[in-house]
Amino acid sequence: MNTSKNSLFKETPTPEKDLWLVGVFDVLGFSARVKKDGVDKVYNDYQSLLKNVLNKPAIDTGGMYERVPEAGAGAGVFSMGGEISVNSTYFSDTILLWLPFKPGGRKIFLQRCADLICEALVMRIPLRGAIALGEGYMHKATGIYLGQHIVDAARLEEAQEQLGIGLTMSAASSPLIPSVEPTQYIEYDIPIKQDLSTNEKPEYWSPCVLDWARHWRNCEYGDLIQCLTELRPKEERFAKYYNNAIKFVEWSIAHNDWHKYPEKQSDFKYIKPYNPKKENGV
Repeated sequence: MNTSKNSLFKETPTPEKDLWLVGVFDVLGFSARVKKDGVDKVYNDYQSLLKNVLNKPAIDTGGMYERVPEAGAGAGVFSMGGEISVNSTYFSDTILLWLPFKPGGRKIFLQRCADLICEALVMRIPLRGAIALGEGYMHKATGIYLGQHIVDAARLEEAQEQLGIGLTMSAASSPLIPSVEPTQYIEYDIPIKQDLSTNEKPEYWSPCVLDWARHWRNCEYGDLIQCLTELRPKEERFAKYYNNAIKFVEWSIAHNDWHKYPEKQSDFKYIKPYNPKKENGV
């Protein structure tokens, strides 16, 4: 975490209950990686990943504006000056990102989550994650992380049969979606493990995912499908996670302009782009 004196959303001296955005990420094939590469290399890889993503300079929000839909239609925008750093920690094969759910930090939080999975893939580290929202305690200094939001994110992360970042219902049905850019998320039916699938989706599931594949394209990292193909294991039980990730990449490409032409997205059942003119009766 950036410790700049001008940093917004600083951690309090003692744990305080708040409303948090949290991202839970696991490294796929972690045990095999430790066995193959050794704990020292895995540790160094984690440190490099944190340096590349989580310890980037705090983002200056002086020129940033964010919609605040919960304030009511026609409430306009919220402007905030200062710097924002996303909190982070890791243990074993799990990485946590979190930030208070306040105007000014939501877009940045989603950006950092997309940064994380993309930078990890560049390093040939496959990640699977989920984002949730909820009340609880997130305190790095004391190592206290408690709340239903962590449980939901961990459950959705583990249930996915793909590399990717799903949004739990707690995040997708909250003011998060209308207050960030439509290019940051996209509708997608996340493939769920068969033993967890029923006629109805799990309560923590939502039809919304972070469009990290778009972020990859915007950052010009290279051919994402080729990267996933090269990383894909030979065993089918593991290869399916990569095959499903490739399907998502193709979906993201095919629906690149969904937010511009919603009337053309006949295969979108749930998500419609934010339209401030329509909300204000214009």
